[in-house]
Amino acid sequence: MARILTAMVLCIALATTAFADVDGFRGMRWGERLEDVAMTKPLALESSNKADDTVVYTVRDDRLWLGPARLEEIRYTFWKGRLYTVFLGTRGYEDFQKIKQVAFERFGAFDQPDPSVEKHYLQGELSLAGLRFDPKSGAGSLLLISRMLNDLKQQIDRELIRQGAEADF
Repeated sequence: MARILTAMVLCIALATTAFADVDGFRGMRWGERLEDVAMTKPLALESSNKADDTVVYTVRDDRLWLGPARLEEIRYTFWKGRLYTVFLGTRGYEDFQKIKQVAFERFGAFDQPDPSVEKHYLQGELSLAGLRFDPKSGAGSLLLISRMLNDLKQQIDRELIRQGAEADF
């Protein structure tokens, strides 16, 4: 009986993990090289940050819908030339609720540390995800992040902080 229960729990956990994760967005995979994406998508540069080694692009003909949710924007961030994050922005609580429903359908329920605030988080093996709504501005968003690149970036940032603490004082 214990073996059957253990096997069932393991199968459910594996199925949940497989269902709750994504490796990128709309055909672009986490860590894909900017040059390779540019060969298949009409990219438009939005901003760059040399200090952080990031560039943000939009796709000129991107479909600004996620299921029934109308999006204001989709921004793709590349860190060190690799796809790192995807930001989907919406306006108004109604479209935020729709984007949240699509995300919950795709990933399952997110964690919501404070039920009085519309901030939801999810951690998968490949991706991190966050949903948030700001009632003052009416802006809602879904942020998808490459877990591997995020971990690497944090490791490099910690090393730069350590070096700064040793050498710059």
